[in-house]
Amino acid sequence: MLQHWIIFHNKKKHYAGGNSLNKSIRFKELGFNSSFIGAIGTDNAGDRIEELLKKNNVDISHMYRKEGITANNQIINDENGERFGVENAWQDGVYKGMNIIDIAYFGGTKSQLDDLVKISKDFKGIIVLTLGSDGSIAIKDQKTYYQKSLPLEKVIDTTGCGDAFQSGFTSNYFITKDINKALLCGAEMGQKAAMNYGGVNW
Repeated sequence: MLQHWIIFHNKKKHYAGGNSLNKSIRFKELGFNSSFIGAIGTDNAGDRIEELLKKNNVDISHMYRKEGITANNQIINDENGERFGVENAWQDGVYKGMNIIDIAYFGGTKSQLDDLVKISKDFKGIIVLTLGSDGSIAIKDQKTYYQKSLPLEKVIDTTGCGDAFQSGFTSNYFITKDINKALLCGAEMGQKAAMNYGGVNW
């Protein structure tokens, strides 16, 4: 999980941030057992993040300290507290998660496609955008592959359709290394899921 240190540029202050830290602490506040899985650096920022997680009784048995700086970013707050990123301020530090991912799945709309195509330029894996009844699009090295959704006489329940699609795409691509075949397999599994309540056949 991504964990980083946030520098409030206009206030010259530093705080722990990142979705994994925020969520793990909030889950703990809500009474759940919570664990942080990820890497932080051996710098002062890493020390303070570890201290904060321990203070909030978050399980850190799967947290790793790697030699180097903790990933960090800079933001600016306006007078209303809205945040804005400082361009080109992001530093990966010890977090190198982007290119250890083989397939990244996003559920959304076609309006996201242009941004995902840009991301694919520096991403070694495959990006898959699922669009519900509008089908799916896979992106590799800025090239797009489209698969329309398969027809159904009646949709029973869309719960689990995305999970089924991902299962189909992942398993088929692992075997064939063919994006078009994997998209079709994903669509077939999604179609199958939509024919049952809860996503699987009871």
